[in-house]
Amino acid sequence: MKAGIYIHVPFCAVKCPYCDFYSVRYSAAAVQEYADAVCRNLAALPAGLPADTLYFGGGTPSLLPVRHLAAMIDAAAKRCQLSADAEITLEANPLSATAEKLAQWRKTGINRLSLGVQSFDAEILHILGRKHSPEQALAAVHRAADAGFENLSADLILGLRQHTEALWARELETVCSLPVTHISPYLLKIEEDTPFGAQPPEILDDDDAAARWMQMHDTLTARGFRHYEISNFAKQGYESRHNSKYWR
Repeated sequence: MKAGIYIHVPFCAVKCPYCDFYSVRYSAAAVQEYADAVCRNLAALPAGLPADTLYFGGGTPSLLPVRHLAAMIDAAAKRCQLSADAEITLEANPLSATAEKLAQWRKTGINRLSLGVQSFDAEILHILGRKHSPEQALAAVHRAADAGFENLSADLILGLRQHTEALWARELETVCSLPVTHISPYLLKIEEDTPFGAQPPEILDDDDAAARWMQMHDTLTARGFRHYEISNFAKQGYESRHNSKYWR
């Protein structure tokens, strides 16, 4: 198996209340220092290391100026034996996915986009501390598809008390109606040392959470998505190669 390279981009404009991943507030000076350090680390990898996936996770990687993303991709390609058909994924906030940036990302070689939609319901987005609206999430997905991203994923979060069977059915119907080829649903977990850890929202009990999960499994598989990993569904041929290396 060829290697998969993961680059954690820790910068966020706003910290989401449920997230316990390492992150820091965005600043241009810190971003420059960080990008230079990543390029140095990539240059220290074994020369000719065969790799066929490169994944920018976060944090909010889509906040980075495109020149830094391009520099890191170039550094990886120069040091490693990066496959010509390598899967290069960028996690993106819907608010970052402007038409201009989408075109620039494509030019750098990014060929897979994972949009942090989380919900298409205004109340759910508000509870989760997300700054985009349902309309902005929908528009971002369509812009990405129009920009040529066929390998397009959307994240969803499940687990709040408000996630009734009817609301979850609407969420699933909405995401299935969009030009996405991959869906990553995550069950909300209340983590210590987060705002939700200090003041947790009302969440589903285990039985209701399991029922919603099975509702999702049945709906998505009926719509042509294969449940290939616990938190990943994909249309045929659009399974994340990077995810498949690590999550089984």
